[in-house]
Amino acid sequence: MRALHDFGKACAAAHLAPRPLLPRSVETLRAHGSLDLSYCGIGDSYARALAVAIPRFGARLKSLELRDNRLLDEGVHALVQAAQPHYLPRLLELDISVNKLGPQSAQAIRDLLQV
Repeated sequence: MRALHDFGKACAAAHLAPRPLLPRSVETLRAHGSLDLSYCGIGDSYARALAVAIPRFGARLKSLELRDNRLLDEGVHALVQAAQPHYLPRLLELDISVNKLGPQSAQAIRDLLQV
């Protein structure tokens, strides 16, 4: 899957050790259109790398769950930018609850909802 390759490249470019975040969720994505990475503790650095890969999921992705991942404004902003409707036309659910959302996150989410 091209998204896994893009995630790996983005991790390498950011000098992050590869983490097995996506492979364990690919089967769920293929079967149900859901990518659940909740409780992985990915933080902003891995969130930026994940944001590079998210557009590759395209029309398959209906639900992206990132609950409780130590995300701050920077990571949430990158993920919300990657979740734009022209990249993910079938996305119905984006769960970023139990993260530390600040003003930048709130603005990015508001902008996404107005598209």
